[in-house]
Amino acid sequence: MESKLNFQSLKEYSRKFAQISCEGYFKDNLKINGREILKFSTIHQINSLILKKLFENWQLESEKFNSPYFNYSSAQVQLALKRFLNVLSNNIEIDQKHFQLLVEEAVFDCLLLIFSPYDFYRNELINGFSNPHLTSGLNQLVKYIRINRHLGEDLLNQLQQHQNENPDLEIALKIFDKVVEDTADLPDEIDQHLSTFNEICPLEEDSIYLETKPSENENISDQNDHHWEIGTLNDKLKSESAPSLAEIHQFKAIDNIENSLTVNQQFMFINELFGGDEPQFSKALKDLENFDNYDAAISSLKESYGAANNWDFESEEVKELFGLISKKYN
Repeated sequence: MESKLNFQSLKEYSRKFAQISCEGYFKDNLKINGREILKFSTIHQINSLILKKLFENWQLESEKFNSPYFNYSSAQVQLALKRFLNVLSNNIEIDQKHFQLLVEEAVFDCLLLIFSPYDFYRNELINGFSNPHLTSGLNQLVKYIRINRHLGEDLLNQLQQHQNENPDLEIALKIFDKVVEDTADLPDEIDQHLSTFNEICPLEEDSIYLETKPSENENISDQNDHHWEIGTLNDKLKSESAPSLAEIHQFKAIDNIENSLTVNQQFMFINELFGGDEPQFSKALKDLENFDNYDAAISSLKESYGAANNWDFESEEVKELFGLISKKYN
């Protein structure tokens, strides 16, 4: 017997979770904006995945910008579109009906990241393979991920090494299987995430898995059969005495703060610390690259931007930004 995810049960749970969460928020609000999405759920990965869905919708909309008369691919136009996206991000307004669908999808993806990161990344790889810029798409994806992010980063690194070979989907999937097999990082603790979900909507662990006998006639090409044996990754990597994944990456050094930002962090910093002023935020990031040490960088940031924007230096946003600066200079 082998443990496999009960996808139907996870989908039903995602619907219930989304309904409970949205009923609580929209009881006192007609619509939700971008700033509130960042705080919508206490499970921050869900908020990031909601933003991911919104960005994907924007990409679909931007694909309509195509004309025999104008060059939408020029650098100048692309820069203008990026600025336009920043303006749109400050004017997000979604009603309950449409937002609940986004939450439902985000919750399901979040559960996959927790209980079967293999399925999550494999599905993203399959769905994104039609994109001629696969590696840039994966690079964008990883910036939304907090849970089991290391698999996405390792996959991206391996695909970048094979980029000149233009690997087809079958080869890309084999590369990912090798990444999973060779990874030295530990998976996130399942119990911790399970507890967080239970605070909002009870999630029975028994309902997550199916006990099934392997079938000789099982069609491995069927997308519904792309299951991951849940115990395999955890049993291979997990050790009671080993540090958690969060502890491993907490002090991982970074070379450039801007390039290391997740989309969620960028959105949060711009809106919460810089009053929606994207040019001011960009200037601050450039300034942060020019100091000799952490203390000098922090002192300048406080003087140049903290006072002007009335920062609460005990807030989560400020502490997270200072943490990134620490990774660069310490």
